[in-house]
Amino acid sequence: PDEAHDAFQQSVTLLKRMVDLGKVHGDYSTYNLLYWQHNVIVIDVPQMVEFETNKNAKELLERDVRSLCMSFKKLGVHADPSAVLR
Repeated sequence: PDEAHDAFQQSVTLLKRMVDLGKVHGDYSTYNLLYWQHNVIVIDVPQMVEFETNKNAKELLERDVRSLCMSFKKLGVHADPSAVLR
């Protein structure tokens, strides 16, 4: 459980970094996150979109957050997608 919580926090931090760069992953869940030696690594990034050029970016980000929270819920991490989105 401790590792799951740590991995979740790392995943949220990585998601925020992408958003800070103006990007949205578009398929952000544990299926596209690797966990190696206590570090989360994001994979499958070719479908990333930019906030400025994609009219669906906000909806994709919301879906990414919901998917991330749902994926980690299976690992015992209970996070509110609305809180994560803020």
